[in-house]
Parts: sequence; C-alpha cells; structure tokens
Amino acid sequence: MSQAVKLNGLVTDTNQNPLPFATLYIEGTTIGTTTNAIGLYSFEIPPGEHTIIFQYVGYRTIKKQVRARVEDIDMDVVMESELVELQEVVINASENPADHVMREAIKKRKFYLEQVQSFACDVYIKGLQTLERRPDKIFGITVTIDTGIVYLSESVSKYSFERPDKIKEKMISSKVSGYNSAFSFNQASEMTVNLYQNLLQYKGLTQRGIVSPIANNAFLFYDYKLVGTKFENGKLINKIEVIPKRANDPVCSGYLYIMEDSWRIHSADLLLTKANQIEFVDSLRISQVFAPVTEDVWMILSQKFLFDLKVFGFEGKGNFVGVYSNYEVEPALGKKHFNNEVLSIDEESNKRDSSYWKAIRPIPLTRLERSDYKVKDSLEVIRESKDFKDSVDRKSNKLTGGNVFVSGYTRRNSYKEKFFRVDPITEIIQYNTIEGLVGKVTLNYRKNLQRERFYRIRPSVRYGFSNERLNIKLNLQYHFNQKKFSSVEMTFGRYVSQLNPEAISPLINTFETLVRGKNHMKLYGKNFWEGQYRSELTNGIMLTTNLIYEDRSELPNTSNYSFRDVDKRDFTPNRPDNLGTASTAFPDHQALKMSIQMRFIFDQKYISRPHRKIIYETKLPVIFAKLTRGFDLLGSDVNYNEIKFWINDRWDLGLVGKSQIQVETGFFFGEDELQFPDFIHFDGNRTYFAQYNINRFQLLDYYLFSTNDKYFAGHMEHHFNGFLFNKIPLLRKLKLQGVASLHYLKIPELDSYMELGFGIEHIFKVARIDFFTSVLDVRRSSVRVGIGF
Repeated sequence: MSQAVKLNGLVTDTNQNPLPFATLYIEGTTIGTTTNAIGLYSFEIPPGEHTIIFQYVGYRTIKKQVRARVEDIDMDVVMESELVELQEVVINASENPADHVMREAIKKRKFYLEQVQSFACDVYIKGLQTLERRPDKIFGITVTIDTGIVYLSESVSKYSFERPDKIKEKMISSKVSGYNSAFSFNQASEMTVNLYQNLLQYKGLTQRGIVSPIANNAFLFYDYKLVGTKFENGKLINKIEVIPKRANDPVCSGYLYIMEDSWRIHSADLLLTKANQIEFVDSLRISQVFAPVTEDVWMILSQKFLFDLKVFGFEGKGNFVGVYSNYEVEPALGKKHFNNEVLSIDEESNKRDSSYWKAIRPIPLTRLERSDYKVKDSLEVIRESKDFKDSVDRKSNKLTGGNVFVSGYTRRNSYKEKFFRVDPITEIIQYNTIEGLVGKVTLNYRKNLQRERFYRIRPSVRYGFSNERLNIKLNLQYHFNQKKFSSVEMTFGRYVSQLNPEAISPLINTFETLVRGKNHMKLYGKNFWEGQYRSELTNGIMLTTNLIYEDRSELPNTSNYSFRDVDKRDFTPNRPDNLGTASTAFPDHQALKMSIQMRFIFDQKYISRPHRKIIYETKLPVIFAKLTRGFDLLGSDVNYNEIKFWINDRWDLGLVGKSQIQVETGFFFGEDELQFPDFIHFDGNRTYFAQYNINRFQLLDYYLFSTNDKYFAGHMEHHFNGFLFNKIPLLRKLKLQGVASLHYLKIPELDSYMELGFGIEHIFKVARIDFFTSVLDVRRSSVRVGIGF
C-alpha cells in the first residue's frame, strides 16, 4: 500500500519576507493547510502527480506541479504581489463599478447561504495567545500569571453542520502546552464566521453583532471601491475595498474578493477595531480563503483570526488558525446524528503522543511554539510537584489590601487541592438595629476530588454586640457528578435570617443605617436544619428539593445608633408594615416545610467535556415551577400550600440590542396556617444603591406588598448596546450604553404597580446609573446606582 508523502517548504514574497498563514491545497480537493507564523508549511499528499495551489490575500495565486513517490518533497515558493487591472473594467459613469459588483453579490447572498444544506469535514485548530505586559496588581489582587505564551493548544475535530443551525462536533485530538492532562478549549463552531449572513454574531466579542459587507442592508453602512481585477484559472476576480460609511458603526473594513458572473466570495481580509464596538480585544483581523469542493460549491479551506488586546494593564496578542479538509457535501449522516450535544471531547483525546501530532499536524510549529511545548511539557512534572506548587502558593497566599477588603482571603494548598477562604472585612463587620454592631466570620474550606468532584465545609459564627446573641451554623456540601450538576447539602445551627433573604445586602444596610438613619433590614431568629438535593434528571430538566425545619422567634430592635442626629433618623420597628395584614408580628413557632422545584430548558444544547457538562445559552424560554408544602407534623405550626411559576427569556434584536424578561405568578391554596416569614416577598429597593437583578423592583417597599394570596409580576429590561448613544461623539468615546426597564406587580390589595426606568451603563466599564419612576397606584421617582456590565 502506497504511503503519503510529506510536502515541506517556505512561502515568501519577492523580498524574501515570509508570508504567514498563506493557504495551499491540492487542486480539485480540500486537502491542504496554511503556513505557520513564519511562512513554513508541511502536509501530507498522496502518491502521484498533483497541482498545488498557493493563495495569499493581496498576492498572485501560484500553481506548482509535484510528483509524489516515496521520499518527502521540499518546495519553497515565492509569491508576487497581485497586479490588479483597472483598465479591464468597463466603467459606467452612472454607477461606481464596485457598487455594481456588490449589488450582484448581495443578490446572490441568500443563494450561497442556503446552497449547502449540510456538510461534514475535519477541522484542525491551533490557538496561540501571548502576554506582552501585565500589571503587578489588579483591584488590589496580586497578578501571578507570567508574560510570554499563556495559551498554546491544538485540536482536531470531526465537524458537521445542517441548516439552519444544527451542529455536531467531536474533538478526537487535543493538546495543551504544559498541561498534558488538560483538554483544549478550541471549538470549530465558535470560529465559524459566515459572511453570507446579514449580521455576524461573535459571542463575547460584540454585543450588537457586525453588519456583513454583503448584507441586504449593507449599502446603508458601507462604501465600496474597486481596487482592480485579476484572472485566476480563467475566472475574473474583483478586488473590492470595504469602507465603512461611519467609522463607529458595527461594521468592518478591508477587502473582499468577488468572482465575476458567479458573484461568490473567493476570499476575504477584514478588520474590526474598538471603534466598531468590539469588546475585550483592541483589534481583530479575519481572513478567509474559499476553495471549490465540487464544481459549483465553494467552502472555507482556511480561516485565521489575529488579535491584539489591552485591558486593565494587560497587553497581549494572539491568533487562531483553522484548516478545513475532507469535505463531504450533503452527506448521509442519519436522523440521530444531530442532537443537543454540540461538542463532545473524547476522554482519550489528550493521550496522543508527539509522533501522532508530527504526522497529523498540517501547520508546522514555529521555533517559539516548539520551545514552549518542550519547556512546559518537561516542566510539567516539576510544576506538579509539591515543592513547586508550595512555592507558587506562598506567593499567591500573601495578604493584600485587595483580598482583605474586596475579594476575601484565600489560602491555597494546590498540591493537595485544598482551599481555605475567609470573607473580606466588608462582610465581617456589619451593623443593623436588631443586633447593633455585628461580627460575622464564615470560613470556607474546599477539597477537590478526582473526576471534578469536591466537597465544601462552611462554618459561620455571628455575634450581635447589642442584643448579645451568639449565632453559629454549619453548611456541608458534596458535589459528586458535574455531568448532571448533582449535589447534596446540609445546613444546621442557630442563626438569624431576613424575612426576605434577598431583601437587602448587609453592606448596603450598614451604610443606610449608619449614614442615612434608615433601618431596612428585618430579621428573625431561628434554630434550624435544612437539607437540599439537586440534580439534572434528564437533559434540560433540573430538580431541586429542600426540606427545612425552623424554630422561629421574633427579634426586637436593640440599638438606635447612627451617624445622623437623633431627630433625623427614620428607624422603624422590626415588624414591617404590610397591606394584607393588620400586623406582621408572629409568636414563637415551629415550621416544617418542603419544596420541590423544577427547571425546564427545552432543546437544551450542551458541551460534553470529560467529567463535566457545559450548558449553552438557550434560544427558548426557561420555565420554572415550584411547589412548597408546610406540614403540621412533628410540632410544626404551619399548614399551607404554595405554588408558583415563572418564565425567563432573552431576545436578541440584532443591532437594536438585547432584551430579557421574567414573568411570574403564584398563589396559596388549601389550609391557610402560615406566618409572615412564609409570605411571598418581592425584591424591592428603598436605597440609592441598586442590585440589578431582572426580578428586582427599584422603588418598591421591601415588605409592604408581601402577600399570602395570588399575585402576578412581570419584568423586562432592554440593553441598547450602543444603538442609542453610538451617534453621540462624547458618549460613543466613553463607550456608554443605554438601558430601559419595566417592572409590574399586581396583588389583591393593589390594583396595579408599575416602574419605568432608563439608565446609562458601562460607566468606567462596570458602573450603571438609572432614573426610575413608578406609576399607577403608587407614585415615586428616584435615581439608582450600581454595578452593571
């Protein structure tokens, strides 16, 4: 049996400068590769005579004849800059010739988008990221990562696609520099950029998407210039410069090569910058080369992304290169081929040795990449040793102002995979009118086990210096199956709890009480135990069950201290007002209750990594149902049933922005023996500091509208993502974005309550400020400030 022959060489320009990521392939096939970052190439060709085609954007296409026998072949290639001929174009005085080409290409956009209903191919991806500069600290936390190559990984996948959006990818080979036991994060579907789509979506890179230069509405965003034409294989190819009409629109610039008559994309070289509203990176260059798979079907043969980034003092660059081969168009994949698993990673994929990679790797490694593999792989044994990990831990375990006041202090024992954390000072020291000055310490101990299992032990001690009450609880967790998100949890002890656990954060309440003289936090005491079990029953259906016993007691205010003068304090009793009941006071009593919650994500897509499952963001609504039963057993004084349903959904409206909604309804039925802590409480806010959860009202009283009856609540938030402010120079320069919100509530005691809000987010990248006004039955207005990304 004849064996394949290696074809090796260097691709340069006429000045002997290497051409990185040039594309080459065997004519009439999709067997090919790209050069590496220094112009070298190496790939296997079958025995026989072949024509090798070399392509590089901006250079003349070259064909070379080779005869493969037994020995490997060395062949260097020099490519000349393309000579484009404007005189070959018949110029119509009434129309820019580039516009004519682009109008024809746009007419064929949908045809080429839908031409191939399904395909399968092999994909090789190499990702490289380097860090050129880093800060010593960020937000007071010591940065331990070194400069140089921070990520080098290769992967080989079997990839298949079926219109409109079915994806199946199986990673069969994975290599990560310095981490032989790790699995690559390369993903073919995440590198897919289809210029035939009207709006190009780059998850995590841009919130609005990028208007394709051949979108139906492209002439609203782009101007075009015919740079020239060239002939390739007897076919005329137009080189079109893509020019944004407005520099700050969500668009790209660069060049498209469009084939005359067929009006398909031959190749592309496009650039995105910060001005085009991309996030995280400063610039991104996308290059694509297409090749014929059949006489009438052209597919991507190679694709590369080159990027630079500067963020929070970090400066770096990198590239991801994809080589696509062995295409099958309209393959017989079978009805069960596509399912909800979009990517699976073979557990043995990281076991491939160097000889395997040398044989299969279509892009030669550069000297820097070879050195990184060699050094980091040889050091892996050292890096996994106790002495090395202890030395790294000693550096990261140093106490800093950032972890004392912001993040909390974590002491690591990486060798034994043990982690010990203490809360920051802002969580340890608190103040409220029930307990007075509070000292609360929670210790968090985590031990990682094999197969991504872990357990956690969290003791908490809390002491109120005014009411002289000592509270102690212990939380135990065991997470035993990350494929199903399975865990069991037990908590017990003597503690305090807010009537609504989500009402207000201790830090905000401390500020409000001491500085503004307002005591929003309402607490009760309890001796309790609680057990929880959580697991995914089947893909998309999550079960969470809780069994809770509480011995409850009211707690009075014992402190009235505030920085404000006595006559300016607005302290209220630890019994909040409520429309539905004359008094929210309750006697000492016991409560035994059980809840069963189900979450339904229909058509849930996911990634299967060894020992772990990662859920994709769904395009369909997420539905929740929860039943709570209060039992009059074992001395319990409650007896009631509560059921509630809620739906979360997200709408991507393209350039206009993204919306999120939550609709919730619920009611009590059966016996009606419950106390105020068992009521439905709505998350409100009576401070200037906002917690921007979708289901939080920003002007609502914390407990005035709590109910033990039926209710309906709706919330909507729309993020314009630059749609509004991109036309205003100052706001655009500051990268500010608009956000609008609506919150609605209806209970028997209140006909209708509604809040409307409009705000600005991305202030200094992380802050947000809103103006809210309530209408209908309750009227008030105020400003809210918080963290909003």
